[in-house]
Amino acid sequence: MRAPGNTPGAWGLESAIDELAEKLGLDPVALRDRIDPSPVRREERRIGAERIGWSRRHAPGADPGPIKRGLGMAQSLWGANVQTTASIEVRLRRDGVVEAYSGVQDIGSGIGTAIQQTIAETLGLQPSQIAIHIGDTNFPAGPPSYGSRTTASITPPARVAAWKILQALFAKAASALNADPGDLLARGGFIETRSDPKRSMRFAEAAALIDGAH
Repeated sequence: MRAPGNTPGAWGLESAIDELAEKLGLDPVALRDRIDPSPVRREERRIGAERIGWSRRHAPGADPGPIKRGLGMAQSLWGANVQTTASIEVRLRRDGVVEAYSGVQDIGSGIGTAIQQTIAETLGLQPSQIAIHIGDTNFPAGPPSYGSRTTASITPPARVAAWKILQALFAKAASALNADPGDLLARGGFIETRSDPKRSMRFAEAAALIDGAH
């Protein structure tokens, strides 16, 4: 009974489809195959039915007495809501500290952690190494916290910003490691060469090579 209304609405729709299948004497899965044109969801239903033994289920009302046992079926959608104007600034200091700034707010869903994980994954660091600054309107405008859109809106720009920093790091580290930037990867707090992982340098050492703030 919370917003958005899709959750109780989906329950009501799926219940109605099951009731319709019973009235028509149709398999609830077969009815959904008739009215749902998506080949992806059709395949999802096929796999699900196969795994739970749908074809071997009890017919409705087959068990005597007031207590019944059986299998039910439902399938729902959740819209992909994205705030395309969401933004974030990711900074790399010359001492190797990574900071993220966005006006997005955390109402208890852990968006700060999601941002840390996204940036850390891109830069080959631990989430705890990413300093998060959020909830301030002086920072770049983040997405709102409604409509299941916050994470889907802020993590793509966070990843892009971190990727741009990484390319700057690779350009500097390549010269120091006598390697091609395309042969480098960030992993475990190091910048390594793919062809020779022992030829590497610490993330903070690579950061110190960059002139100015990025």
